[in-house]
Amino acid sequence: MYIKIFYPILVVWGCCAALKAQTGCIESVQVDVVPVQCYSFRNGNITIASVQGGTSPYYYSIDGTTFSTRPEFEFLWPGIYEITIRDSVGCTFTELVEVQEPPVLEVSLITTKSLVELGESFRLEATVTPPDVHIASVQWRPPDMFEDGITLAQFVEKINETTTFAVEIIDQNGCTARDQVTVEVKLPNIYAPNIISMGSNQDAYFTLFTDEYVNIIKSLNIYSRSGSLVFSRTNFPPNDPLLGWGGRNNNKRVQPGVFTWVAEVENLDGKVRLMYGSLTVVR
Repeated sequence: MYIKIFYPILVVWGCCAALKAQTGCIESVQVDVVPVQCYSFRNGNITIASVQGGTSPYYYSIDGTTFSTRPEFEFLWPGIYEITIRDSVGCTFTELVEVQEPPVLEVSLITTKSLVELGESFRLEATVTPPDVHIASVQWRPPDMFEDGITLAQFVEKINETTTFAVEIIDQNGCTARDQVTVEVKLPNIYAPNIISMGSNQDAYFTLFTDEYVNIIKSLNIYSRSGSLVFSRTNFPPNDPLLGWGGRNNNKRVQPGVFTWVAEVENLDGKVRLMYGSLTVVR
């Protein structure tokens, strides 16, 4: 909730001697000033609370040109304004009044690691300026990953995919500041040969080769150009060529050509990736 803070100003100033001798001029005014709510906002307020001396009714101006009987000026930008009060006999009273503004509210969000492996933990830390600001609320996003509460640091145990984190700070006046940071997840490296040579000592089998972040190959299916299934295997480890396809169908060597493979690969975090590609069989 926006807390309005009034700055009462008592100004004493004499008027022109000729008018004072005849009628008495404006001797002093009390001005109440409300600063803008947040940096660069336009909701400041100046109110002439009372006028001492002179002859009523009084007329008020914030630009020295347009006068009104309304002693309040609203929706003001921060800055210095020249306030003029004129009484009914033309005596004027002018004073400079400042509508103040708070310092800009800012937050900077950083991460201890911008690139993480699957299952790797990291920290998020938010720094607020000015440092002595009274924080009323802190919102972290994605919201389902964090508990409610005013905290400027979070420990993230793990993420399964590249994620953008954000933090929003709200101070006691309702001013807001936001920042975000993206943490990228390094996906497992998976290599699929694009050619096998039947009868070769090294390249006679097709399977998937990967790093330690893959748990299992849930399925591997290979199809001929006509769409016929020539090989299928489920739930086997990667990196073992003998568990892959050796270029045979029904125990017979297939004709050289281009085949299509489709695989489901399960990462260590349980997430399953669908992969596919083409494979050339030569002799």
